[in-house]
Amino acid sequence: MKIIVTVPFEQHDALLRRCETESVENRILRNGVVIRDDEGHQVAVQLLCDLREADALLDYARKFYPDAALAIEQSISLAKES
Repeated sequence: MKIIVTVPFEQHDALLRRCETESVENRILRNGVVIRDDEGHQVAVQLLCDLREADALLDYARKFYPDAALAIEQSISLAKES
């Protein structure tokens, strides 16, 4: 099942900096789409991934950047509800 994970831009950027270049998490984070507000500021990144990949990203965030874990967890919960 494919889901969209939405992460605030600053959290996405910080989590990406903590990933190894060749990791699955890095690949997922780099393939995101940047969402901008009306003034062009980067506000969030949307990531299209499998539920399994989202769970792996959540585990990684919990270990290396817990601030991003809540947004990832919320996106997974929303996807499971629908």
